[in-house]
Amino acid sequence: MLLEKGREVLHTVRELEKQAIKLHEGWENELVIGVDDSFPFSLLAPLIDAFYQRHSVTRLKFVNGVLGGSWETLTQGRADIIVGAMRAPPPDTGFGFARLGDLELVFAVAPHHPLVHEEEPLSRQTIKRFRAIVVGDSVHSSRSIGSELLDAQEAITVFDFKTKLELQISGLGCGYLPRYLAQRFLESGALIEKKVVAQIVYEPVWVGWNEQTAGLASGWWRDEILANNAIAGVYAKSPV
Repeated sequence: MLLEKGREVLHTVRELEKQAIKLHEGWENELVIGVDDSFPFSLLAPLIDAFYQRHSVTRLKFVNGVLGGSWETLTQGRADIIVGAMRAPPPDTGFGFARLGDLELVFAVAPHHPLVHEEEPLSRQTIKRFRAIVVGDSVHSSRSIGSELLDAQEAITVFDFKTKLELQISGLGCGYLPRYLAQRFLESGALIEKKVVAQIVYEPVWVGWNEQTAGLASGWWRDEILANNAIAGVYAKSPV
């Protein structure tokens, strides 16, 4: 019994020594990763597994952001690295960013929505007559919502893209959705794609990081995300 206890203590001491060496080498004690709500989080699961297979010293924490709120989590120090951020990178110094690709968007409505019977491409005036479903921006410094909303258009503002998808499937409104999120519902007929005048087709998407605090864990995640084929597939432009 005493011998077994001694082995456990020795193992614990060795693990602590390994952690101390890793931290001394530049591996962060904790890494906070901001994930934009439009990003397919399931694609990070293999990276999480691969990371912990080799670098278990660093605790991972994931936080959520929407639209401009993803950049805000980075610039205000609530995240060390962000993935899937939409809109242009901020001008703040001390932060790096790389283009992840382009998120394809599709304007979609339920098959029983009145817009299904309108002639394509849909004009702004036509769309304006119907309720929009938009995702609220989580940025704390403004009250802006999705840029797809037209002047004086009735709208329901929701907190994430999953809820937006569900409401559009129910026929409660119209709007743009990430194609990867809507595709299986388009194929099943639960949603109908409609062409729009001056259509928003692609939204640039970014990875951003804090250059002043970035350690080895931050660098590992940045490199792995940018090199990941599954993620690249989501953000690759469809062939014309």
